[in-house]
Amino acid sequence: MNITLRSVGKTLAVASALLAGTAAFGQSRVSHFHVDIGTWTYIPIVEDDAAGTTCDAFVGFKTSAVTGSNIRAILYTRSSSGAWSGEAWTGVEPWDVVLHCKGRFDIPDSSDEAWLLDVDPASVDPGPGEPYAGGLLTTDPLQTIVASASSPEEILELLESVGYPATAEAIGAAAAEPICSPVIILDAMSLGVEGGEADPLVNAEEEAQAAFAAANCNLPCMPWTWTTSGPTLLGCTCGPWVFSDGPWWVGGSQCSATCWFSTSTTCTYERTRTKRKSDCTTCTWTQTATSTKNGVKAKSVSFHPEPCTGLPPGYTCPAGPDNADCPSSGPPSGGWTPGPTC
Repeated sequence: MNITLRSVGKTLAVASALLAGTAAFGQSRVSHFHVDIGTWTYIPIVEDDAAGTTCDAFVGFKTSAVTGSNIRAILYTRSSSGAWSGEAWTGVEPWDVVLHCKGRFDIPDSSDEAWLLDVDPASVDPGPGEPYAGGLLTTDPLQTIVASASSPEEILELLESVGYPATAEAIGAAAAEPICSPVIILDAMSLGVEGGEADPLVNAEEEAQAAFAAANCNLPCMPWTWTTSGPTLLGCTCGPWVFSDGPWWVGGSQCSATCWFSTSTTCTYERTRTKRKSDCTTCTWTQTATSTKNGVKAKSVSFHPEPCTGLPPGYTCPAGPDNADCPSSGPPSGGWTPGPTC
């Protein structure tokens, strides 16, 4: 029911925007939420428009090691009719899939850190993935065998262990949801993400869990890990400031010389994580991680009296920038420790 009402509301908002002559199409971005289920992390892609924020896509990445041709990334998208479909990639690097999604959904570079992956400048867009369902590529001749097996999860686990293009734990695989269908799981995840996007104080996981319960899918609870606070900057350390360029002379009304310096900065961040286990109990723990950024630049500017005919004789750049404070780097995309303590 909530999904239907949301769709109607969005339709009315879009129609109103068209009548008013304003842009009805929104901007896609990566949500600051993400969902950890088993060995997979799911990154929501959301769209902001006049009706609010909607989530109709998730990109899943295998967080544990892959073997051979294992499925390592899956894109789940929801159509206007509410149906979910999946496409999977094998033999690619995670940032390759990110590049494809950025181009496909027109996601700006400003969302890069939200992918929880280090940017790989050598990556290339691999194009769309292959249709996926039930833990296998849909064209796989083993689809019929796995779907009709009494214990499909055992077959998928075996196939995955020998490097076959399969996954035993991703959404849609038989071992991932013994009770809940992929549609119920993805719809519930979307509602949780949208609730958290609408109100930062809302517990997005509780919203999703309520949707599970409403669909009679609350036993057992779906394992889910989320960030309840942070990342919070604890502090930064810097290397020495090193002269990199200058002096640049500017005449006229400015009459100044500018010198540039660079350094590297390493910052430590902290966040709190909460995990709901399959028995529906929760536990919380604290993680830390560091991020390093090289080539951070700062400058010194010295002003000189008229006439501005050029650099004063014998001018040399100072030993460091005007503001030698240690600059911060952004929160890290990975490397958080310790892992779950429960």
